[in-house]
Amino acid sequence: MIKLDFEILDCTADHGLDDQGLVSWCTRFVDELVQCVSGNGENQLSILLHITKDAPRFIFDFTGILSHAGAMKEWLENERRNGTNISIEQIEEEVLVFHVSL
Repeated sequence: MIKLDFEILDCTADHGLDDQGLVSWCTRFVDELVQCVSGNGENQLSILLHITKDAPRFIFDFTGILSHAGAMKEWLENERRNGTNISIEQIEEEVLVFHVSL
């Protein structure tokens, strides 16, 4: 199980983002994350949204037990190769932090 919380740091009314595309990507990410975490820990995912017209950005910050960190890193790198602007800040057994800029 993963506890989810999110915070909106800034959001302009007319951001021009593809809401359906964002929902689809986030769903795929969470599905992958669920496969990679241990059910024995306190797993928490925080999503910070900094949505501006010029530089929309999502910050994903996971703490808990990432039992398959290699698989998660591979998934993120595959998403990056497929065109998603991902910057991995930290990926370890107990921490995963990355940014997605749109």
